[in-house]
Amino acid sequence: MYVITDHNTQNFVILGPIEWKPRYMSDILSDELDQDIVITREDESRVPFDVVPGVTIRKCISVYEEINAKIHRHEGPFWVYDDGNTEYQATATWERRDKPLEQVKADLKNLVADIRWKKEGKGVTLTIQGTEVWCDTSRGNRDIFLQKYTIMPDNTTINWKFQNTWLELTKAELGTIVTEGSTYIQSCFDWESAQSVIIDNCSTLAELDALVFEDPVIRDI
Repeated sequence: MYVITDHNTQNFVILGPIEWKPRYMSDILSDELDQDIVITREDESRVPFDVVPGVTIRKCISVYEEINAKIHRHEGPFWVYDDGNTEYQATATWERRDKPLEQVKADLKNLVADIRWKKEGKGVTLTIQGTEVWCDTSRGNRDIFLQKYTIMPDNTTINWKFQNTWLELTKAELGTIVTEGSTYIQSCFDWESAQSVIIDNCSTLAELDALVFEDPVIRDI
């Protein structure tokens, strides 16, 4: 990787870290310096060198401090130059910084919402007519169950295909599927609401970091 710096302007980084891309480097330097600059493939072998006085191309590496991505972020790069180093002449360091408390809370609430959404569509297993069947609780399929129940006349039956079998359902049995599915979905939203309250009650990053989102309803996510 390479970095191009303008030391006429307080070590200003013009470009980088970047792979060796002569045409792109030439275009950026020509625009930045307002003059015709041509970088070639062959120029890579003579790094480090000055394109023009004070504007230098160097090999570089990036160094990242270890972070806990839940509560930390990287800030940088902060550059150090050493043209006496034959391997690389610039080091870009990315330092650890604490994320703002409210940002972490928002991130965790988004995580909780994503867990709830995934679990919401995983379905429920019910026993109908002595047979264990799986009922899809994704939003589109919930609507299908509800619509059919709403328009189905009393004292009639319908043939319904489940994953493992066909059953002839009464309206009451179809109503049980609708009710159980709705109860399950509500439990997922209740779980999300409870976790959001826990998140809001935290006042430090350490408290937020300690949170683990587990619940019997959500445990397999």
